[in-house]
Amino acid sequence: EHQHAEEATSGDITAIEEDAVDGELAQADQGTQIAEEYQHVEEASSGDTIAIEEDTDDEEFALFDEGNQITEEHQHAEEATSGDITAIEEDAVDGELAQADQGTQIAEEYQHAEEARSRDTIAIEENTKNKSKKIIYTSLTSIAALIAIIIYYTKDLFIQKNIDKTEIIETSRPVPIKKTTSPEAKKTVLTSKVGPVSSNKVIQTPPKHTTTQEITDYKNLPDHIKARCDFKSSPGFIIYEVVKGDTLYEITEHFTGYGFDYFEVAKENNIENPDLIFPKDKIKYRIKKK
Repeated sequence: EHQHAEEATSGDITAIEEDAVDGELAQADQGTQIAEEYQHVEEASSGDTIAIEEDTDDEEFALFDEGNQITEEHQHAEEATSGDITAIEEDAVDGELAQADQGTQIAEEYQHAEEARSRDTIAIEENTKNKSKKIIYTSLTSIAALIAIIIYYTKDLFIQKNIDKTEIIETSRPVPIKKTTSPEAKKTVLTSKVGPVSSNKVIQTPPKHTTTQEITDYKNLPDHIKARCDFKSSPGFIIYEVVKGDTLYEITEHFTGYGFDYFEVAKENNIENPDLIFPKDKIKYRIKKK
């Protein structure tokens, strides 16, 4: 019984030891399972952490890209703003240049207007002076012609007073008496320089003068008169160009030998006032046909 009891006890102890070993093995297996589970949890946590970190990195990259995009957009906006400002400044500069050009153009136009006004004023003054000169010249010419007429008539009256009453020259109008070198004419023709005439001299009427438009002896004209004549442009006529100091009376006296023909010369040449002629006027005289 004791042996059986020892065997039973040994069996129980063995069973207990086996149970203990089984328990330890079970605990070991449980610990291993727990370690594996923990390892799986750790791996899952690590994977989640990595995923979270990757998500975080992705978000950071996304934020960085968004920041870069915003920066680029801001840079483009600044460039566009700078371009607009530059364009506005250029427009302002162009506007200022246009205003400056317009101001310059207005100044030039004003200067041209002033110059034109100055030229017009000078022209008006010159015209006024020329008109005044013409009026003075006309007045002096008229006075000179009047004085010449008075001298001419008073001279003839003075000569006639000294002539014997029985030898009065009967003429329709006074005529100028020219000097002559002919011995016979010297005896019969009076000159303008003759003083009181004695009654023993023979007085005769001077030959009739040529008509206004008929010139017989144009070749013997003075050189200074010939120099102003045109013998070619109008066949059958001599065209005389008036110069300063001329009078129609003196010109006509050179051509026809009788100064008072200047009334008819004025009529033939359509001159309204015979006592008013101007330099560069053209006066025609007809050449007498032989």
